[in-house]
Amino acid sequence: YILAGNQVSYKLGKYNPNYELIIDPVLQFSTFSGSSDLNYGNTAPPGAFGDTYAAGTNFGPNYPTTVGAIQNDFAADSVYSADVSISKFNQNGTSLLYATYLGGTGIEVPQSLLADGEDNLYILGTTGALDFPVSDLAYQSVFGGGSLITSNALNNLNNGSDLFLAKISANGSNLLASTYWGGNGNDGYNSLETNYGDNFRGEIQIAPNGNIAVVSSTTSNDIPHIRLPNGPKAGNSQDALVGVFTNDLSLNIWLSYIGGASIDAGYSLSISDSLLFISGGTNSSSLPKTQNNFQPNNAGGIDGYITSLNLQSGNITNSTFIGTSSYDQNYLIQQDAAGAIFLFGQTRGDWTSSPGKYSVIDGSQYLIKLNADLDSLKWQTLVGSGLNKQD
Repeated sequence: YILAGNQVSYKLGKYNPNYELIIDPVLQFSTFSGSSDLNYGNTAPPGAFGDTYAAGTNFGPNYPTTVGAIQNDFAADSVYSADVSISKFNQNGTSLLYATYLGGTGIEVPQSLLADGEDNLYILGTTGALDFPVSDLAYQSVFGGGSLITSNALNNLNNGSDLFLAKISANGSNLLASTYWGGNGNDGYNSLETNYGDNFRGEIQIAPNGNIAVVSSTTSNDIPHIRLPNGPKAGNSQDALVGVFTNDLSLNIWLSYIGGASIDAGYSLSISDSLLFISGGTNSSSLPKTQNNFQPNNAGGIDGYITSLNLQSGNITNSTFIGTSSYDQNYLIQQDAAGAIFLFGQTRGDWTSSPGKYSVIDGSQYLIKLNADLDSLKWQTLVGSGLNKQD
């Protein structure tokens, strides 16, 4: 604000004049979503027509489901287990359009939601249930298995875990498609956790041709696939897992394990017309295709990384580490219209912010801009409270 005498005006920074300029954003709506049972909120995207989806993990039978929903009843076998709970709200938050459970007699956790152009909802999550509801044309109709998981965030997953993918109709009344995705290890569970909730991180996105891309983490080496463009998984440690499915979830077009000899995790992805970028954290000293890039070597301990793959073939095109000699992980990745890559991550290391950029001394989160070839840094900066490196 600028005060000149009795006149108040605004000093504006750069903005796009093709869009409405909003100086004071208003709260569109805010509401509770849950039940009297223990429940967590996990993910919430916008719908195709201004509505809002929200999904969480619910530990009991009292979630307020709506008539005609695909699953009105809590399917988990005890209050120590959990189902996914999903709600859809209208644009101004005055109406609950539908609410439903999704799960079997085990533990389910949603990792990521996304609505398509017809407002059908895609869900990526983790399940420990042998009877998760799969569709007739499911790519994988049988639970792949795994080993006992003890989690600080949840109760034990006694059967191990698989990933699941599901597609729900816009009115919430039809499970259009659903499939397991997993092998002989634990899938959709991350052991490289630092923050509460890191165990269940992944992302689902829709490619320009309508196919569905997903990223998460796995210790399996035998996940069912049609095409494995970058070869089999090396070793038994955890890798990032990325794959592309047809939109009816009946076919996995390709999958790729991304990682080295130690623990690697996949958290987020971004898609251009020809490339798929994934990002996460790694404790490995090597990654595939780490030449001609911004940072060819792990600087020490856990670093962030970015890997690009050909969207059609799944072949890796490049990878780069992002990090310091201390702890670093990339949690979010996004590509702008010009093709540049933006990263948001967490650090306990020493970073130097680029000149002229907003920055916080001793900030523990970083923002980075790279080119699409992953070999040139545009700028980097630190944000956060600056009070300590644990923010």
